[in-house]
Amino acid sequence: PQMVLDGAHRDWWESISMECAAARNCIGMASDVATAIASIAFGPLSDKIGRKPCLMLCLYVGACGNLLKLFCGAAPYGGTFWGFTIANFVNGLFGASTVVATAYACDIYPHDKKKKEEEMGAIMGMQIMGINLGGICAILFESSGLFMPLWLGAGISVVGGLAITFYFVEADKDLHQEVDAHEAEKTKKEAFKQIWNTV
Repeated sequence: PQMVLDGAHRDWWESISMECAAARNCIGMASDVATAIASIAFGPLSDKIGRKPCLMLCLYVGACGNLLKLFCGAAPYGGTFWGFTIANFVNGLFGASTVVATAYACDIYPHDKKKKEEEMGAIMGMQIMGINLGGICAILFESSGLFMPLWLGAGISVVGGLAITFYFVEADKDLHQEVDAHEAEKTKKEAFKQIWNTV
């Protein structure tokens, strides 16, 4: 709906109490504000309960959020502009999968800066690709309905959630801590050795 001009599609809301451009911005801002809140909250939460539960929560609730947007906002189902905007905000509150995935990359490669940066770059690339593929899907599904891509989004979220559920492995932080402790002890011994040799 954010990419369609008022009246340009049969599924667009018949009456909105604001200008079309303002309405589109309102929809986008609802999601952006909610995602910002989620990003702040899910970082510490994933530190406490793990990356996997947080990713599963984001993806499964995201699937439900797409359906919520469909039935609360899609005009063919009796939805309204404000229903869609509110549903978009609620869905955005669980849109922190990128933040959690980035934290996971740091967990896996705590000592390999190059590899960590490569993984983080890949995560950001996938996020941008997902955003643009959403627009492409909206164009491809245009004849089927303005809100039809939400079904596809829900399905992709479920598939992603299942992949996380069955194949995701949490990073062994205890192992990293042991390695860190070993490296610290090794560094300390080398420092004492150098001091002893200079004396």
